[in-house]
Amino acid sequence: MTGGKGYKMRKKFLALVAFFVAAMAGISAPNAQAYYNSGHHWDYGNPTRVSVYMHSSILPAWVPAISHAMSSWNQAGAKYRFIAGSQGHEVRLQYLSDPHALAITYVREGWNNNRITDRDTYINSRFSWDVNGDPNKYDVENVMAHEFGHWLMLNDLYSGGDYWKTMYGSGAPGETYKRTLHSDDISGIRAIYGI
Repeated sequence: MTGGKGYKMRKKFLALVAFFVAAMAGISAPNAQAYYNSGHHWDYGNPTRVSVYMHSSILPAWVPAISHAMSSWNQAGAKYRFIAGSQGHEVRLQYLSDPHALAITYVREGWNNNRITDRDTYINSRFSWDVNGDPNKYDVENVMAHEFGHWLMLNDLYSGGDYWKTMYGSGAPGETYKRTLHSDDISGIRAIYGI
C-alpha cells in the first residue's frame, strides 16, 4: 500500500468526489471492480491455515492491532484462517527504500502451480505509526488488514468506485476504514477459498 500526502491526498479527494457524484446520480462509480484476484492461492488444507509470526521488531502495542486485522479476514466466512505462530510467515517493521510504500508484502519461496508457499510483510519504519487512529499517523490495523488481503492473493484496486474497500491501494494518516472489510473484499476471499 502506498502513502504520501501531496499526490495521494489529491487522489483521495478526486476519488471522494467521484464516489459522491456517482452516489447522487444513483449509479456506481466508473471502473469499480468487485475484487482483483491474482490467480494464485495458498493450499494447506481445508480450511487453509497460515501461521503469522510477528517478528521481534513489532512493538508489543501493535500485536492486538495486527491480530484484529487477521481476525477480520478469518471472520469473512471463507475456508481460510490466519493463526498466530512462533515462526514462519513474518510481519516485521523495517526501513524500506521506497519512500511511498507504507508496507510491502513479498513472496519469498516462489510459486508452484499457482499455489504460494510463503508470504512476508514489511511495515515501513519511515512513517509514523499508531494503533488508535491518530490523525497524523498511519494506523497499523488499517494497513495490515490491507496487506493480509495480499497474503490471500487479492491485488490492489485503484478506481474511484473502489475507494472504501480494504484492498484500495492507497492510504492516508488517520485512516481506519480498511479495518472493516467491504462486501467485495469478502466476495474476493470467498471466491478464492470457498465458503
